[in-house]
Amino acid sequence: AELRAAFEDAVAQHSARDKEELLQILCDRLTDEASAALKGICQEPAVLGAAELARLCGHLDFVAARGIQCLDPLPLEVRVEGTKAYVLAPPSCCLVGEVGGTSLLWVHDEAWAAQRFVTGGADFGLCGQRLGLSKFVTCTKSPPCTKGAALDLLGLRGYAAFDKPGKLHLVCAEGETIQALAQPMVPLLYMWAESGDASEATRWVPASHFQEGTVPGYTSGLVAELVMRTFQVPAATSEELASKGVRCIVLDDSTIAE
Repeated sequence: AELRAAFEDAVAQHSARDKEELLQILCDRLTDEASAALKGICQEPAVLGAAELARLCGHLDFVAARGIQCLDPLPLEVRVEGTKAYVLAPPSCCLVGEVGGTSLLWVHDEAWAAQRFVTGGADFGLCGQRLGLSKFVTCTKSPPCTKGAALDLLGLRGYAAFDKPGKLHLVCAEGETIQALAQPMVPLLYMWAESGDASEATRWVPASHFQEGTVPGYTSGLVAELVMRTFQVPAATSEELASKGVRCIVLDDSTIAE
């Protein structure tokens, strides 16, 4: 609660500024590439408005006040993928910190898990949904070993697709090579496009429930949440895939993973 209040105070310091002023403050601290990308998504139809830019400015002040040394200039990354848009920061420039040596976790349903990690085929070794596109993942140093712990860590309690009797297919990706492929980043902004009728331009809004009651890089349960790029690991068998750092762990209501 204390961190959240401090973050909100930092954002509030910029709330009265207009869009152009906020954009200038940010661009003065970003790489040329990041500045150009940010300016691009602020043009009509704009993905970001003044409220989102104030959040970015506030985040920079928030981490600076905690002694976190951001890269200077800062290489923020902007991704627009269809109806979704992201503004991402290196973990080392956020409260999350360095993520080397951690595991990236996510879940699939049984059919998707089988295609990617068990039976083989064109999608075997595909980590994510569509190659090259963004995917939210949980970051942890200690992967869960029970279904209940996995549901809690990934914030899946109450989601009917996963919080139900039966098996949970948990994907665990780790190691230096995997980190290089995944390129995990901290989501500072996550926007959705809402299309109106033919006479209306696309309207972009913050994604529902994104980082409610928390600070960038964390879920409301204070679990590190990152965005990776979907990648594919070349392998012929599950054993080979595991040797390269990707495992699909099947947990049921009584199983403890080895």
